Amino acid sequence: MKEYIITTMFCGEHGLHLCELPTGYGKTYNVVHAMKEYLADPDNHRKIIYLTTLNKNLPEKELLSAFDNDEAAYRRNVLRIRSNFDEVTEKLENLAVPEEFQTDRYDQLYDLVQRYNRAMASKATDQEYIQDIKNRLNDAERAFRAEITKKLKHNFYNKQARLKAIRTDNNWKWIGQLYPAVFTDDHQILLMSISKFMKRNSCLVEPSYEFLKSDLIEDAIIFIDEFDATKATIEEAITEGALSIQEEYLSLFRQILRGLNPKYLSRAMRDAYQNLDAEVPAQFTFEKILEEAQEIEEKYAVYLSYKTAEESVDRKQNFLLKDATYHTLFHNNKGYIRAARNDDENRIDIFFETREEFYAHVKKNKEENIVVYALLREINRFLIHFRTFLFVWARHYMQEINARRNPEDDELTLENAISTILDKFELSRAGQQLVLSEMLSSSVNRKQKELLPDNSFYQQGMEIFEFEDQDSHHDSTNLRLVAVYDTPEKILTYLSEKTSVIGISATAEIPSVVGNYDLGYLKEKLGDHFHLTSKDTKTKIAAQLKKGWKAYDDGLVRIHAEMVKNEEVNFDALSVCSEIFHNEELAMICARLIQNTVEKDYYALRYCNIVRAMHQFCSVKIQSMLYLGMALPKRNNPELDEELLKKLFSLVTQDIQASNSAECDVLSTEKSLCILRNSNFDKDKAALLDRLGAGDKVFIMSSYQTLGAGQNLQYKAPDKDKLIELVPYLENGDKRHFYKDIDAIYLGDVTNLTANTYSEKKLTEKELLGMLFQIEELKQNAELSYAEADNMIKLAFRAHTGRGHMERNVLYQTESVRLQATRQVMQAVGRMCRTYLKAPDLYIYIEEQLLEKLSAGELKKHILPPEMEAIVKLREALGTEYSNEEVKVLKRAEKVSSFGMWNIRQTLSRNWTEDSIALWMNLRQTTLANPTADSELRESEELIRKLYVTSGQPQNRYFYSQYSDFSDVTIDFGSDAIAFRNSGRAKQKADSGEVLVYEMSEAESGLPVIMQYPGMKEFFIHSGYATEFQKNDFMMSPVVFHNIYKGALGEVAGKYILRRELGIDLSEITDPDKFEFFDYVMTPDVYVDFKNWKFSYLADRDTVKKEILRKLDAIGGKRVYIINIIGDPTGYVPTTPIDARIIEIPCLIDQQGHPVSKCLGMIREEDFR
Repeated sequence: MKEYIITTMFCGEHGLHLCELPTGYGKTYNVVHAMKEYLADPDNHRKIIYLTTLNKNLPEKELLSAFDNDEAAYRRNVLRIRSNFDEVTEKLENLAVPEEFQTDRYDQLYDLVQRYNRAMASKATDQEYIQDIKNRLNDAERAFRAEITKKLKHNFYNKQARLKAIRTDNNWKWIGQLYPAVFTDDHQILLMSISKFMKRNSCLVEPSYEFLKSDLIEDAIIFIDEFDATKATIEEAITEGALSIQEEYLSLFRQILRGLNPKYLSRAMRDAYQNLDAEVPAQFTFEKILEEAQEIEEKYAVYLSYKTAEESVDRKQNFLLKDATYHTLFHNNKGYIRAARNDDENRIDIFFETREEFYAHVKKNKEENIVVYALLREINRFLIHFRTFLFVWARHYMQEINARRNPEDDELTLENAISTILDKFELSRAGQQLVLSEMLSSSVNRKQKELLPDNSFYQQGMEIFEFEDQDSHHDSTNLRLVAVYDTPEKILTYLSEKTSVIGISATAEIPSVVGNYDLGYLKEKLGDHFHLTSKDTKTKIAAQLKKGWKAYDDGLVRIHAEMVKNEEVNFDALSVCSEIFHNEELAMICARLIQNTVEKDYYALRYCNIVRAMHQFCSVKIQSMLYLGMALPKRNNPELDEELLKKLFSLVTQDIQASNSAECDVLSTEKSLCILRNSNFDKDKAALLDRLGAGDKVFIMSSYQTLGAGQNLQYKAPDKDKLIELVPYLENGDKRHFYKDIDAIYLGDVTNLTANTYSEKKLTEKELLGMLFQIEELKQNAELSYAEADNMIKLAFRAHTGRGHMERNVLYQTESVRLQATRQVMQAVGRMCRTYLKAPDLYIYIEEQLLEKLSAGELKKHILPPEMEAIVKLREALGTEYSNEEVKVLKRAEKVSSFGMWNIRQTLSRNWTEDSIALWMNLRQTTLANPTADSELRESEELIRKLYVTSGQPQNRYFYSQYSDFSDVTIDFGSDAIAFRNSGRAKQKADSGEVLVYEMSEAESGLPVIMQYPGMKEFFIHSGYATEFQKNDFMMSPVVFHNIYKGALGEVAGKYILRRELGIDLSEITDPDKFEFFDYVMTPDVYVDFKNWKFSYLADRDTVKKEILRKLDAIGGKRVYIINIIGDPTGYVPTTPIDARIIEIPCLIDQQGHPVSKCLGMIREEDFR
């Protein structure tokens, strides 16, 4: 494995390289030695950045050992970067700070550091007090750092001079000791937590910067340890950032519009934007940006107050969530939003309504209504354009200013240039951050041009709008925005395109989108630059490990694995305790203590299970046992009370001693019961390992979260002669030959896999965003349908607002969430598998509910140590795992259709360019040639890969139902339309409730009839178009079939018929300003629009005619022919409209493919001769 890592480092290929190394294989050893070997070549200059979940997991000792314990060489090459908080709390008290720097701000910081360290040393449990000190300490540290930075700038004119002083001047050296990040540029290897990497680097000698946006990471090698676990850390950082920059959306827009006034700008700023025309597209110039904003202001009357109608006001909050579509979350289960101008009050009124109320108002006052969704979409599009313009404008401004400065002075940075420009707009701090929050996207996915834009949640994120009414802004309703534009997958894609990312973990390839990055999405985005651990590498590793596991096969190491049943039904604490204890009186005391503490059976059962684990620990030859659960014991916490646990442990030891077991003669509660908490974790863990190394017998209690991924509990073997050594010692100093793992583990149920909505406690904003992330990820992975995701989004907001939620969260039933439990068990059991020294007998206890969540099928795909193999056997003995493959296939197909709908809608709604016209033509050509496709073609064609669906077997037809213009689609691959209509899955028409079922098939498209027209089949063959729908693995999704294929088929067929019958040669419309208003131009200002419809659109003739006239007027057209291809001309009498601007032709051919002369005769000769 080390050779593979070194090869990856030396080859220089950017991308994502996953290394799934089983626990105990020595991944840290391999990585640090690979890093050292890379540095040994003087020609290697790439930065190496090592990231992991926690500071305590950084491989500092291992890396020093790789440098042969040469501390000088280590310090020259390696720098650990921590938070400023960690640095000052660890160092300030013992640091000799010159007197001139001991200002009031220094004294304040010093005092808070002392108070914090005293609180932590005393193991204070008042978390509010500790958090208050931390908050004040952070504020004091920022103020003190700003003071130092100011002095550095005052005394030294540039970065190099400041660094020289910190390196050589005794009066300034202390700064480098307190803030080692000042030396970031000097070191080739940087070690830091992933949370630090997501934040700014405050290096004092230059403006602080975000690692993600800095030149530091360009062409770097980035190791991500505990790869899958880092997703949660990144997600948490994104969530915290989003919640910290909430802003009123309409006010933000108004403020930017006001700032787009040249008279407010300096000469340098005006010069900077006036030189952009050659560099940015036409729509991103200053004038176009201003014009776009002014159009939005006028179109939606944004200059007026927007106010919820008084009868609609509900202080319990109303929300809109926008991902690919809008989800409404209004009071009283109202699902629709409408806005209308109120001239009497001179404002815009907002109404939350039922479906019936909404459609009644829309039909009555269609012209007066303002579409709120359209307003939000257009402001969002404007902000994207403004960001693009701002970024280039700021770069030019930076260049203007730097050209005026002396070469030895600090240069103006791009970040400061952006900040300078935004200051002119007088935006709040939150407003500025919101404008800049998607700056990362400007660099993502530019290496490989994609035909279809990435409209996935991972790329676009989500926006949450809250309609907030308060007396402090009584005249208007605040539209408060929380925006999440970045996601872990987006960030990892970005890093993988700029650097070589090496992801290392025992569970790196677990396919859970909530417990790991979405590997399928990353593979799609990175293509050939996405690398899983090769099969050959895994085979070699497995063979090597198998040799070390021979002791298990030979019976020298025996694993005792047991499932612990948790039966809450008819639970009786006394009965359970009687099963555990030998002494009935002690059993009664134990049961009474538990029942007097908690009332709910759930908590009583948990206490009984802990007692069972303690009893096993005391009964047999186990030196060390780890109990893992969801909660940590606390004092005065009935649900898991620390003092009660001590009493129960004492009862257990009494019971064992009374049964004449010698094992418990030396056990005492204080010495043998250890609780590992987050606070003082490092010190408590070190003390625990010392006790175990001295031979003490210890029962360790902790939580899954506390002992997160990567935490080790191995300790020096107190008596190696009594242990089994798995492999011979090779005199290489490998610590695995001198340390041993814990002997036993108890795995309590994992219940925090998603938010608890079945509780009276409301979800916090942070918990709400966490649940929304999961919903979006599961929908993206086709584990939730659109309807299921919408229901879960509504549940999340009900649980947040407290409006009658108390409903079960069905996310627990998804495969990814269950795989998250599998991943956590693999990580937990890994604590038994890290060394070569084992006790002859190992014990594993796992609760039944947790065992049921595990996927034995997934586990078997990985290299498993014998301890995990034992759990797989327990899981298989429990029964068959549930897996409904048919449901998965349908959800994947429906997701593809939704993806296609949003891409097509986005293409149609924007201003046409040469690129978008080319994309549209490509879509049409692809579908005409390939209405169905095989797997080989799918792999080579991006459009087919992203827009076609599969049932898992060759087909050429299916049924579908859709709601709200394909926003919500359900698919049925069966052959019975009536069964689908009655299944409950088919959608209802919004305004009538009618259930509508459609068919995607050759017959429904009209292709067989069109092929009967003379010469048409030969024309299609010559053009490379399909003449039939062959049965294939992949078929057009519903939205592609309906919105692209049928229209394209009608156009090419209609054009051929008119040329053959009347000699009319229609011309393509190539002018972007006129493209897709109509299909073809017949003669100047005379247009043709073909419809491949059943002529039902005439039922809404007035609406259609108004829209056609609008389009005709927009391009200055004289006349348009609306021509349907296939129809029944019987009884139809051609009529000439009075205005003669719209001429409707019901068909060109009949159902037998014969031309209909009386319809063809409706085309005026003056329009084509």
